[in-house]
Amino acid sequence: MPIAIVSNKNIMHGEPVIDGTRIPAYVIMDYLSEGYDFERIKAAYPHLTDEHIMAVIKYAAQTMRKKAVAA
Repeated sequence: MPIAIVSNKNIMHGEPVIDGTRIPAYVIMDYLSEGYDFERIKAAYPHLTDEHIMAVIKYAAQTMRKKAVAA
């Protein structure tokens, strides 16, 4: 089953998070933008996998694509 990014107003004030966690997607994107590799992110969040991080990247790409179409 693929990892999902979800929003729930009762979790982190509705920020998109990695399903089953309270880790906002933007936190992982911030780490990636600062040059962290997957291993360094997983060291900070040992329960995450490569699939979790890839789900955040895919979510960010889909979000950008939707905003580009809407603009």
